Amino acid sequence: MKSRFLLPGALFITSLVVLVLVIPLAQGPSLRSHDEALRQAFGTGTD
Repeated sequence: MKSRFLLPGALFITSLVVLVLVIPLAQGPSLRSHDEALRQAFGTGTD
């Protein structure tokens, strides 16, 4: 009976960990390019 409750919990925790690890890696380059695009659009360099 335990395995019936353990498996969904393990899947949920695993998916949560994967999301936490993957989302910053996926957003990192796009956020940097977006930041550079904003700097070019507003014509501001390093403050």
